[in-house]
Amino acid sequence: TIGAVALTESAKRLQVVIHNAEDPVKAFATAANDLAQVISEVNVFLQSREIIATQPSLDPARLAELMAQLSLQLNAFDSAAGDTMNLINQQVKQTEMAERFADLTRYISNYDYENALTEAEQIVLEQTNPG
Repeated sequence: TIGAVALTESAKRLQVVIHNAEDPVKAFATAANDLAQVISEVNVFLQSREIIATQPSLDPARLAELMAQLSLQLNAFDSAAGDTMNLINQQVKQTEMAERFADLTRYISNYDYENALTEAEQIVLEQTNPG
């Protein structure tokens, strides 16, 4: 059912070996190796699902609050904008929006608050008027 073809074949071979009263050591070793491979692949799959399930979800209200705070800081040329940008990046981390904030992050890192403000306003506009 899960596509463990090698394990299926080695288990069939083990069954034949045991049925024919042959020495099963090699067949057991092969089946054990194939089983270990399947278990490893299943664990990788389950871990990837757990990571996806536990990824923080984007909180639009919190993001809007942070963007408003950032805009005020950028207008005032307040260096705390960098801290706020870090909080925003934590909000959008591992979401489809993360890439959209790259230019804004770069502007703030370079203390280019004028372009940062323009970029922030554009992002807010896109978020409030999607499409």
